[in-house]
Amino acid sequence: MKTIAVTFLVLTGLEVQASECSNIQYLDAKSQGVEVVNDRCAKGNEVGLGTVFKLSRDARLWIKSLPKPETDADFQLICQNGSSVPLEVTVSSLFLPWITPTDLKNCTGWVDHKLKCDGVHGGSNAFFCAIAAIKRSETAGSGQLAMSTSVKMRNYSDDEKQAGINEIFEAIEPEVWLCRNLFQVDGKITVQWNVDSMGRAESVTLSSIGSEGGRFSDCVEAVIKDYRYPATRTGQKFTRTF
Repeated sequence: MKTIAVTFLVLTGLEVQASECSNIQYLDAKSQGVEVVNDRCAKGNEVGLGTVFKLSRDARLWIKSLPKPETDADFQLICQNGSSVPLEVTVSSLFLPWITPTDLKNCTGWVDHKLKCDGVHGGSNAFFCAIAAIKRSETAGSGQLAMSTSVKMRNYSDDEKQAGINEIFEAIEPEVWLCRNLFQVDGKITVQWNVDSMGRAESVTLSSIGSEGGRFSDCVEAVIKDYRYPATRTGQKFTRTF
């Protein structure tokens, strides 16, 4: 009987942990200057309750909800350390907005899908976040799809090639918008980038953006470089106004 009880407790603990680890994903490729500690989830990109994100100065944190078969969109959240000192953020809930910043004051709460907090020692916008539901792309993140798309773009008509390129732009645009919303950047921006023959983006440049240009540009560049592009014989060049 004692053995059965111990086994039940172990299995229950595993079930709780599995449940905690099936909701939120840390996007390390699009984050910057973040250390993840106290994460008990087995898979490297999943995070559960109690996980702590340590944000260095000017760090950017990017997390998202794990895909669910009954939905066609995922929630994505970006936070920026706007202060000159490190900050900590804890995963405090399995429900949106998931996180709680520590050692901050005068937080606005979530207004219009945004959060802003002042620093303990003064200074506005010491920490700020934006969140959005973003429709899942059918072409991103799959090597098989990328390869089939590359064949399509090499051998089909010009109109069909352009349709494939438009699909890429449509997949990227919502995340670029999330960067824009986080940094409150108005007006259109033009982005140019190269993609090598293996489908990896490089040499990303943006038109001039104002005072938040550096952080905003870094955010957009992370989006561009994280996307899986079609593999082609010679690579490609893209220009897009968002």
